[in-house]
Amino acid sequence: MRYIATEKVALRFLASTGTLLAGFELANDPMHITVVGPKDDKQAQALFDAAIRYPSVYRRIEWWDKREGEMPNPDVQYPELPRAAAFVCTNGTCSLPIYEVDKIAREVERALRVATNWNEDGALAMRARLALSVMH
Repeated sequence: MRYIATEKVALRFLASTGTLLAGFELANDPMHITVVGPKDDKQAQALFDAAIRYPSVYRRIEWWDKREGEMPNPDVQYPELPRAAAFVCTNGTCSLPIYEVDKIAREVERALRVATNWNEDGALAMRARLALSVMH
């Protein structure tokens, strides 16, 4: 996959933009946003609504209401908090608790900059996304 996902090889054919995206997704974790709070809590609902508005197909969005039991994939341990909060996680690190809806988008953008560090993989994925958007 590394060979196929190199820019020189992948961009040789128009249909290869998907190869670049596949290579990026194999090399990176998806953006992971989790809301921790009761599902009947208005703040938790607002945080979840903001999380699902994040425009990406390569994401993982969860809403954990502790009253429903353990999370199906408990790969991240969240702290016990007195009110609903969202967490943005990528590549093994998570944000501090986010209590305000408008701060989710800012934290996602910050996490993306840190995660890709605008490295070669990030630049290739960005080119592939642009190419796909032009094709559709």
